[in-house]
Amino acid sequence: MIVDSEPDDAVADTEAQINAKIEEILKSQNFPCSITVSAGVIRKDESVGSIPDLLAKADEKLYQRKAEKRIVK
Repeated sequence: MIVDSEPDDAVADTEAQINAKIEEILKSQNFPCSITVSAGVIRKDESVGSIPDLLAKADEKLYQRKAEKRIVK
C-alpha cells in the first residue's frame, strides 16, 4: 500500500522503480523467476475518514491494479 500526497503518476513511477530494483536484484542473483509489485495507491483526503476506511480503499485499489496487469494487451 502506498499512501501519498503526490499525483498519481508520481506514485506509479515509484511502483515502476520498485519493480525495476527487484528485477535488478533477481538478475544479479540468477533468480529463476520473475516477481513484480502491485500497489494500492490512495490519497488521504476528506473523502476517507478513518484508518480502516483508508486501508479498505487501498486494498480495493490494489486488487484493481493486479487485475489491470493481468489483462493481455
